[in-house]
Amino acid sequence: MKVPKDIEARRKSINPNKSMLIVADAGCGKTEQMARRYLSLLANRERPEGIVAITFTKKAASEMKERIHKYLKMGTSETKPSENHLIETWELAKSAIAADYENSWGIINNPQKIKIQTIDSFCIDLVNNNILLNSYGCQISALEDTDKKYLNAAKEYIEKCEDIETISEFVAMFDNNTKKAIRKISELLPKREQFKKQLEDIDLNTLQENYKTALQYELKEFANSLGEQIINDIKHVIRDIFESIENAAKTTYTSKEVHLFSKYNENKTTTNLVLFCNIIISADRKSFRKNYPSKLQINKHNASLIDAILCETELTLNDAIRIGSIPLEKMSKKTSRELEIITKVTSGAIKELEKTFKESLELDFNEITLEAIKVVQSDAIATSHITDLLIDEFQDTSASHHNLIKSILSWWNKDENKTLCAVGDPKQSLYLFRAASLGHFINVQQNGYENIDIETLRLSVNFRSYKSVIDWVNNVFITAFPKNDNISQGAVKHSISESFNTKEIDSVSITSTLCEGDKVKNNKKEAILVADKVEQLLKDVPQETVSILIRARSFVKEIDTELKKRKIFYSGVDLVKLNEKQTIIDLINLTKFIAEKQDLISFTGLLRAPFIGIRQKDLHLIIGSLTDMTQNASITERICDSIDTLEISSDARKRLNKLLNIVNKSKRTYGSIKFSYYLEHVWHELDGDQFAGELQEADLRAFFKTISTCEDGNTISDWELLETNLDKLYMQPDANADQRVQIMTLHKSKGAEMDNVIIPGFHKPGSKSDSLILKWIDHPDPKIDSVLIAPNVNSDFESYKTHISTSNRNKEILEMVRLIYVGATRAKKRLCIYFSLTEEIIKLMSKPTSTSMLGLIQNEIHSDIKIDSETETYLNEIIKSNESNEKSDVNLWRYELNEH
Repeated sequence: MKVPKDIEARRKSINPNKSMLIVADAGCGKTEQMARRYLSLLANRERPEGIVAITFTKKAASEMKERIHKYLKMGTSETKPSENHLIETWELAKSAIAADYENSWGIINNPQKIKIQTIDSFCIDLVNNNILLNSYGCQISALEDTDKKYLNAAKEYIEKCEDIETISEFVAMFDNNTKKAIRKISELLPKREQFKKQLEDIDLNTLQENYKTALQYELKEFANSLGEQIINDIKHVIRDIFESIENAAKTTYTSKEVHLFSKYNENKTTTNLVLFCNIIISADRKSFRKNYPSKLQINKHNASLIDAILCETELTLNDAIRIGSIPLEKMSKKTSRELEIITKVTSGAIKELEKTFKESLELDFNEITLEAIKVVQSDAIATSHITDLLIDEFQDTSASHHNLIKSILSWWNKDENKTLCAVGDPKQSLYLFRAASLGHFINVQQNGYENIDIETLRLSVNFRSYKSVIDWVNNVFITAFPKNDNISQGAVKHSISESFNTKEIDSVSITSTLCEGDKVKNNKKEAILVADKVEQLLKDVPQETVSILIRARSFVKEIDTELKKRKIFYSGVDLVKLNEKQTIIDLINLTKFIAEKQDLISFTGLLRAPFIGIRQKDLHLIIGSLTDMTQNASITERICDSIDTLEISSDARKRLNKLLNIVNKSKRTYGSIKFSYYLEHVWHELDGDQFAGELQEADLRAFFKTISTCEDGNTISDWELLETNLDKLYMQPDANADQRVQIMTLHKSKGAEMDNVIIPGFHKPGSKSDSLILKWIDHPDPKIDSVLIAPNVNSDFESYKTHISTSNRNKEILEMVRLIYVGATRAKKRLCIYFSLTEEIIKLMSKPTSTSMLGLIQNEIHSDIKIDSETETYLNEIIKSNESNEKSDVNLWRYELNEH
């Protein structure tokens, strides 16, 4: 029997007496390994309830529970499994069943004793099972409609706050638009656990010291990565430049780069590093400098030394930009005041939110997690029942989750037979937007936990993919990932995976097309290539699965059209937003009409809906009559007053009368029953359900449920809240879809595996960061107990805001590379990538957008690219026209023209 090369790590990972961090590469069978550890623990413990496994999704928890239950049933059989890889699992299961019989657990018939749950469910249990320890003195429940709660808390605080001066200054930041100010505060509330501690009794002097400590740590970490010799070389260069500037000018510091030298201090390595990074990056901060401004007085010797430093250190542009953005001056008075006002209002809104939690006993998951931490920290009894803790997807835990884990472990004693087993792949950490902190994972990997001895194991053998896929992944990501791990940046280097399957085929294809000016045409050209590939694979390998992995849902439309042309009906989850479908748009227009929202655009849309069906000519006459009338009356009243005099067709009059009669007849119940019931009744009376199109019953139920959630006093008053909640709804998967073909986002694909993976839109830029009015950085290292915070309420250049934005953007870029890795490692057999080249990029030999997947790994994949015939012809024309140019023999944009 063939044995995986990491067999020793796999055997160690099921040791029931050892705590461990398991770093598990993609496709290595970590779920199987966790199940085996669980069985091993069952065989060696007195109570199964003491073994607690935590995952991050209900689906993962359900799958893990089902797998363990299946293995336990397998353990009741005396027949050895025919599959070699299941023999060890069967033996572990038999030992677990023996312990079950000995202790009379009855675990097969009582699966509730298998404690596998989501982190949110685990936190709720901690709070509700410890009523005497929690802040509420009773059980609590999870809040469903969080957005409405956040808006109400922000509104309540701003409208009732007695500090008029602070509120006035705060609202003035948004052009005295109170509604916008309320919304901006409400946007911070879902993320409050990331900075709440820093807002408690905030003192700007202390905050300034926190900044200083944290930034010095960041610079020290950067300096350590360079080495002493490089630091000395940089010190000499900076000193020479400073002296040259001083000798040449003897005047005030003018340009930004020269002005920075007013902060020069020969004995401060940290300052030297910031100055050096500002010298080497271009003014637009998009590249390294090729030439240095004359004002910097850089001679040939120093220029050569700078080039040598860059060559030797392999310093990345993103790191240079990040370090160069570190502020060397104190926060300005204006910025300090803005920060003081925003944090004061935010703190007030948080307290208002907590008050509503107390009243309703319904908490959002952030508050539940924070409350669980308080419960655990207050008394050891809260978690005394836990003998073993298993944590899946450890790389996606947030700072709060890590705090919870540390709090549980703080009560443990090394002499006790208690174990922690955390499993994760840092290369698959993808949830920055959910506050996942990869830096915490790296910190545990490097420094462990205080109260337990923890060993790091690595599972490196991939059972999923062909060798040809794994080899490509290793070759690309060994340089695409950072060279070294970095705690503060959440940066992790690539570790080489080994393939268990030795089969090799032509697994990876990367195809480009020539972009035209028309965005729709470009999307269509690429969609045709993708649909052709799907059709070809279904024909050539009909037994295999094909998955199209997209970065954003906006990529779907053209691909969907092309697949349906070929009668390929795919399955897809959370792809198409419900509010983009015409039936839902018509329902929203009907909602606004019967709730008497004076919106002519929506009313126009309603009249065009198929269940009303008024033609264009009549539509113009109806809307024209409304615009000429007084605005005091509602649209319904105005229509009723003018319908007899309107010169519209008899068919239009009949249709309009039907609408008015149904609405007026139903008015008797309006306000006395739930608005969602009333709306659905009117819609059915208008025969709207006969025109639902491709929507399924579940889609319509989701819409009406959202209406129910957002109504207030049996009507709709907060239209912004309704729009926000509707924007979260997606069409249900097609029940008649070909299950071999699916489309999903790259994020959704995590944990899945497919025979063939197609990734289109590789050239498209990523989305921009959010526009929250506070920016912050959380430092995962326990030595830095602080969060850097800066206001973000204007477009002015401000060094603290700029540094935080730059640092966070660098984390996002690192995560985008990991996202590509996740997509590539889903493929068992084939990986097909598609992108488009613009004529401008080709002509100027410029790089694609740095935030596109192509821009992030272009150097690693350029030799694999196949140029389509149209692009090849265009490239040859450019080369021919540049024959006299000395660059004519250079591969344009670093791509090789293949023979394909």
